[in-house]
This record gives sequence, structure tokens and C-alpha cells, in this order.
Amino acid sequence: MGIIVRQSAKSSIILLAGVLVGAVSTLFIYPLSLAFYGKLRFILSTTSLMLPFLNLGLGAVAIKFFPEFRTSDSKTNHGFLGFLFLVQLVGLILISALLWLFSTELFTAVWLLKLDPDVFFDHKYQIYALIVLTCFISIMNGYLASHNRIVVPTLFTTLSNKIFIPCLVLLYVALGSGQEWLTWLLVGFKFVVALGLLVYLWSLRVLFLKIDWSFLTRSRKKAILDYAGIGIIGSIGGLIVFRIDTVMIAAMTSDFVKTGIYSIALFIAGIMTIPSTSVLRLLGVRVAEHFQQDEYAKIAVVYKRASLVLMTLGLVIFLPIYFNLEDLFGFLPKTEELKTGISVVLYLGVARLIHMTTALNGQIISYSAYYRWNLLFVLLVGLLTVIFNLWLIPKYGINGAAIASLLSLSFLNILKSLFIWFVFKMQPFQIETAYILGLAGLSTLVLQIPLSLGPVVNIILRCGVIAATFVLPLYYWKLSPDFNYIVDIGLKRIKTQKNSESH
Repeated sequence: MGIIVRQSAKSSIILLAGVLVGAVSTLFIYPLSLAFYGKLRFILSTTSLMLPFLNLGLGAVAIKFFPEFRTSDSKTNHGFLGFLFLVQLVGLILISALLWLFSTELFTAVWLLKLDPDVFFDHKYQIYALIVLTCFISIMNGYLASHNRIVVPTLFTTLSNKIFIPCLVLLYVALGSGQEWLTWLLVGFKFVVALGLLVYLWSLRVLFLKIDWSFLTRSRKKAILDYAGIGIIGSIGGLIVFRIDTVMIAAMTSDFVKTGIYSIALFIAGIMTIPSTSVLRLLGVRVAEHFQQDEYAKIAVVYKRASLVLMTLGLVIFLPIYFNLEDLFGFLPKTEELKTGISVVLYLGVARLIHMTTALNGQIISYSAYYRWNLLFVLLVGLLTVIFNLWLIPKYGINGAAIASLLSLSFLNILKSLFIWFVFKMQPFQIETAYILGLAGLSTLVLQIPLSLGPVVNIILRCGVIAATFVLPLYYWKLSPDFNYIVDIGLKRIKTQKNSESH
């Protein structure tokens, strides 16, 4: 876990920088044009939702099969990267042809779901171009993660995105409404990201595309094909759970302002998942390697430690954000509109906390011999997510979409946790889990005391309460050793920097 924590810490610094940029954007930029921001989020969410149909599960294949393709120099790897690129290119050509042939049937399906087809078809070319570029970006991210390289990809794919989107909104505001061509700049941005990752692969001397066809035996190709096929359908279900809400709000209401408010609430709730993004990317590689060596005991240890540290980090981030949200929204333009999203943040925050606590479920099932079961789980929950949204959005609007996400994620993680327990006799919880939740509950009770000393003073006092009743006790009692390790690294770096400045 040491190397994973160190790599994750570096990546998390970049992600946190992205959060700071995102926070500034959320506070001062996105409210300037909620409708245009909502449109951008709709395009990006639809891209993510459609991605598995054309990506062929190759991002996961890159991680799953890399240990098998790895060569002694860890550079040529039997041309694994070239093979992935070739499969992706052929798949894009074939599936694109099918989508074009059945475009009328797709239009009818959207209409039958009581969604507005024009919302989709008005932006179909931008969405398709983004999907194509993201397919290759996904492969390169997976391949780089297999080399334990996640910092630079995180910089390219996350921080740059956090900077580009608010700049695009500001440009829209400056030029005035009606500048729909600006959405094409998203495509140009993704192209630059893909090119940057290619250059990075070349600089690492792992951009080796010549395929070793002799290594690709019939049994190996069959294993890859089977895994990719299951992964495609599984990814579809997973993305329905995580992305369909934004898409359905826009398509069911034709209101990009509500989509913008929901997207801002989604961003705020998503801040707590930042540490898990880096940790899980590296742990997926580690779990795949442990399964390759039949090291189940090591997987069980990683499972518990990951659950504890991710839950802890999620709570440390979520508590001060949620309880200070009303005061924070007071600083923003369109305050009253944004306050309608506070309950959305609560529902989505609890959903993501549950997911973080059991976050390694997906990796354990996906990289085991039982990966096909993941297909059943995500398809079932994906179907439930659509049903919940169709039922709850007309009744409760954006709150209904958030409740649908909470119900779906809870059900999905309960199913996966029970499966892992019955099959592998592993579960993610420890006695420390209860202690940490107890401290969080205590902090929540104290925070119910009303404050009316002004927004700034209120925020400072609440953060002090959270530090005194939650953060300091869990650090002092070392309830999560990995959390203490992360804090110690941060304190050591601050001390080193101060010493260097003093000299």
C-alpha cells in the first residue's frame, strides 16, 4: 500500500488543485450562465454514457491483461498497446456503421422513453467526436496506470478539464448567447489531451505499437474477447448508474438551467470522491496482479484498508462542505436558485460515501474469475436507475434524480458486498469503521447548533467543530493508519518547505 499511497497522494494533489479551480468556477463562473453550463454537462455526460458502446471495454482490458503481456523490459509488452489501438479502430468503424444504419430506431427509442430527441440530435456530431477521442484516451490511461503512471494522465485529463470548462463558459458570456459553435471547442480540447498522452507515452519509451501476433494465441484472444464483451455491458450499466441522471434531467425537462444547478450540486458532492479516483486506479492494477498470483489474503487486506481510508477521507471532505453550503451559496450570484440544490448535495454525498466505503467491490469482481457476475449486477441496477429516474424526476425534479442515485448506488454496493462475502469470504468492514462513523455522528450532532454570526464566522466555527470532534480524534487514536500516513506526509512536506525557506 505504501507505493500506492504515495502515487495516489501525488495524483490527489493535482486533483485537489482541480477542485480549487472547480470551486472558484462553481462560486463565480458557472452561475453566470447556468443554461450554457448545463448544456456542456449534458454533452459530456451523454458522451460518457455512450462511451462503452464504442470503447469495447478496452480501458479495463489494458489493466486486466497487462500483467500477462508484460515483458522483462516493461516497454515492448508484445505490442499490447498497438493491439488495443487496432481493435479500437476496427470497432469504431463497425459500430459507427451500425449506429448510422439504425439511427431511426434510436430516435424512436428515445421518444418512447419520454425524452426529448432534439436535445440529443442537436449535438450528435460533437458527442460522437468526443466519444471517439475519449476511447483512445481511456486506453492510454489504462496502459499508463499499468505502468504505475497516473500523475501526468491526471494532469492531462482532469486538471486541464477543470480549467478549460470555466474558460469556455466565460467566453460564452463575453460573446453573448447564441454562440453554439463554442461547444465544438470541447472536441478540440479532447484532441489536445489525446495528443498529450501520446507524447507522454513516447517520452516514457513505452509507445511500442508493433504487435507480436505469435503471442496472441487463440485462447488468449478468446479470453480478451470474453472479458471485453462482459466489460462493455457492465460499463453501460455502471455509467447508467453514475451518468444517466444529468442526461435524463435535460431530456425530460428540456431545462438546461436545472441541469446546470444539478451539475453544480453533483460537482460539490463529487469533491469527496477525489482521493478514491487515484487510489482505485492503482489498486485495480494491484488487485489484478494478486488474482494472477492467487494471493487472496493480500486482496482481503487491501480491501479492508482501502475501505477504511476512503470512507475516512470522504467524511473529512464532505462534512465541512455540506454543513457550510448555505453560507457558501450566499456568496454566489443567483443564490436562491442554487440553494435549491442543497438537498441534492446531501443525497448525492451520502450515495458517494456508501460507494467509497465499498469502492473496491467493482475491482475485486471485475478482475476475478467471476467477472461475469458484475454484468448481472450493473445491468440490474442500471435498469433500476432508469426506472427510479422516470418515476422520481417528474415528481421531485432534481431532488428526484438525486434520490434515484442514492437508491441505485446503495442497492448496487449491497449486492456486490454480499457476493464478495459469499464467494471470497471477504468484507470491507472493521471495528474502526464503527468508531469513525460514531465520531462523524457526534460531529453532526454538534453541528446542529444554529449559528447566526455571519457567513465567514459561521464557516470558521463549523470547520473548527469538525476538526475538534472528528479529525483530531481519529488521527490521535490512529483509527485509519493510511489516513495518518497521508497526513504525516503532508505535514512533513510543509515542514521541509518552511525549513528551506528559512535558509
